[in-house]
Amino acid sequence: MSKKKNRKLISKNISPENYIKNRGRNLPIYECLINKEWREDGLAQIIIVRQHSNGNLTFGIYLADVYCRGVKDTAYKFNIPVREYLDIIEEFTEKANLIKTDYSLVHNIIYGSIEYAEDFGFLPHRDFKKVTRYLLEEDDDTIDLLDIEFGFNGKPYLIVVNENEPYKKYLAILDKTAGPGNYNFILPSGEVSEEIAELEGFDEVFSNPPFVFLEPKKFDDETESIIEKELSEYDNFDDEQLKKFEEGEIEFLTESNIRMSEMVFATMFSEEEVQEAYDHGVELFEGIEMNDEAEIDDDELFPDESDMELLFQAYEQIDNDNPKKALKITNRLLTKYPDKPSLLSLLYLCYSALNKVRKSEDIILYAYQKFPKNISIRSYYFSYLISKEKFDEVEKIIAATGLALKDVNPNKSSYAPTIVIGYYQTIFFYYIVTKQLLKAKSILYQLKINGTNQTVYDSFYNLYLQSVDIFLEEIETELQDGDE
Repeated sequence: MSKKKNRKLISKNISPENYIKNRGRNLPIYECLINKEWREDGLAQIIIVRQHSNGNLTFGIYLADVYCRGVKDTAYKFNIPVREYLDIIEEFTEKANLIKTDYSLVHNIIYGSIEYAEDFGFLPHRDFKKVTRYLLEEDDDTIDLLDIEFGFNGKPYLIVVNENEPYKKYLAILDKTAGPGNYNFILPSGEVSEEIAELEGFDEVFSNPPFVFLEPKKFDDETESIIEKELSEYDNFDDEQLKKFEEGEIEFLTESNIRMSEMVFATMFSEEEVQEAYDHGVELFEGIEMNDEAEIDDDELFPDESDMELLFQAYEQIDNDNPKKALKITNRLLTKYPDKPSLLSLLYLCYSALNKVRKSEDIILYAYQKFPKNISIRSYYFSYLISKEKFDEVEKIIAATGLALKDVNPNKSSYAPTIVIGYYQTIFFYYIVTKQLLKAKSILYQLKINGTNQTVYDSFYNLYLQSVDIFLEEIETELQDGDE
């Protein structure tokens, strides 16, 4: 065997993990990113990117809790094109306000937070030692040592907002290592340590329900300056400009209108109502793991792999606006598997895309009768009921089986993200058309933080804003009618 062929065989056996362990540090650094507010947040979201000789990029993601727990999460992407990397980073930047920074800073934050956390009994995420530490330089004297303060006011500060985290275990660790009273905390229940509760401004921020100050769009300094400019222009209108604005001939005030309508809407409800709506949104996503590799249910599987491939091809044809081709493949599969939920869902989509309303309705009615717990079919059935304004039927189903995925399928916790997001988008739309706008907003926020595609999210957010505007206009009309 030639040396060239032997090298090819060897290269096929090198996993991304082994490559990173053996060669990761040899790749030149492409860039380093960190969230701008990492000091204030106590949580550094770091991305360290290295470039291969072919131009592709490998990068590590590090979530470093600088107040207490060190590197509590980490992941990596291996050997991806620059274009794909830029798409990923754009999404990260929208969520975390990432900025470019020097490698020495992120190196010191990562290793410094780990060292601080280990003093109090917290170890870094297992994938750090396993893989992602090899995308960092060696932690030795070649890296400048920066003076970074860890902890908060000289103590560990445990912040846990997710009830699914084992925070009682964390508290027990801190009791043992730091000692009772020698650390601070905020827990999901809202319980806080005495020192944190006494901080100036704490009551003002945390006395409101979380939902009040969770905004679907981040209003940063740049947006605030836009609002200030818009309001200044409005103040300087002459009579003619003001008349044009009132008649809708002049439109701007975009960010200002969003902010003001949100604020007015929020003030129309009690804290209890707002908190209840927020909790409702959280409960819908609790106990659910969104996993791209989530196993397909047994009743969805085909024994023949070639048939599974045909199923995927049919869905691709739907995505490519070729419903006739998708229908042809679906009918072929239906002759072998007449009652597969995936095929009934696909058949419904085909006829819907072909505007065969009666057929699509007959199919979804039959499919729901057969498979009421299948989430895709359930979503389509809810959409059918909403289109027919059969809201009482929706409420009957919710009362009987629950609304959250964990209620519908108690024994299943892992779903593909598209299934979860698609289902709750349907529920969001139901709340919009039935004018349950507080609940709609709570789902909107949960969709945002659970990874909804930005384009899809923006369309839903705009729908929500339009509904709020209509709601406020109706209130104003009622008040005017009452005055007459």
